[in-house]
Amino acid sequence: MRFSSLVFTALLTLLFLMSPAYSEKVVVTDELRTHCVEILRTTMDEEEEWVKVHAAEHLLTLRYPKGIVEEFKKELDLYENTPKYRIGIWRTLAKAAKNETERAVWTHKIFAAFSDLDGEDRLHAAETLAKIYYVAKDTEIPLMKQEAESEDTVFAAFVQCMLVHAGERKYESKLAALLSAEEVRTRQCAAYAMRFIDSVSPATYQTLLEAAEKEKAGTLAKPYLNGAALVLANPKDAGQSLKEKQIAFLGSDVKSDKYESISVLALRGDSNDLPALIALLDDPEADIRQCAAYAILRIERRAAHPLHILDWAAIVGYAGLMIGVGWYYSRR
Repeated sequence: MRFSSLVFTALLTLLFLMSPAYSEKVVVTDELRTHCVEILRTTMDEEEEWVKVHAAEHLLTLRYPKGIVEEFKKELDLYENTPKYRIGIWRTLAKAAKNETERAVWTHKIFAAFSDLDGEDRLHAAETLAKIYYVAKDTEIPLMKQEAESEDTVFAAFVQCMLVHAGERKYESKLAALLSAEEVRTRQCAAYAMRFIDSVSPATYQTLLEAAEKEKAGTLAKPYLNGAALVLANPKDAGQSLKEKQIAFLGSDVKSDKYESISVLALRGDSNDLPALIALLDDPEADIRQCAAYAILRIERRAAHPLHILDWAAIVGYAGLMIGVGWYYSRR
């Protein structure tokens, strides 16, 4: 390799590593990180039912599992026969499981609740199975296909999502059709369920995007449709207008609007969104506080970390070595 080529390569490496994209400043301080984790732990310890579940799930996602299994085993002793909330307990224990065998104990219970045609928590079970990306067994598919045609379209939306997870891709278009249903609750839940599908076809995404644009401001479905469109947007697309609309929901007086917006920013937000999320750490609603704390920590983990003095020393040393090698061989 010619000396000039090595010099060029070394300089190019330095310029790349000095670029803003690589050395973006992380504004989450040690104090803020500790505060966010404390909010999540305090919420799990002191709040009840679904707020408690949400905080525990977020701690598990962030890999802070300490004490969660023990806490929810206590909840299980108290509420195993309490419809609806028991689904949240089983869901948390399934997420905390150390292996598939242990996880199957809890997912079996959740699927049994879904299968109980007279059960009080079938909707909660279907939603949970969709959200934990449960992959159904072949023997479970016939019941799911039957329930996917339910007249209860909210219930059907989550079942259709379950079927997509099971590889039945045709149900993706059925779920997409519910995005324009007459009932706002159906549109809301169909969009929410779609957010838990890893990727959709271009045709489905276009249907989702059109539904989000068509939905009137102020409806319960609006932040869910917009949020699903943002989450499923092609990473190469800017999606800036979708994101700006989602951020606007942070100022809503409706808890579900605010919560969904925070949840979406946890997935697609960046350091520019941190100030708005930090402000929500003082929200009067515990569920909003813990969700904001979670989003901040998720964003931090996606951010590029700044280079410190030892990093720069290694980079400069590497560049000098490259130039030295080039100089040496150019003299031979």
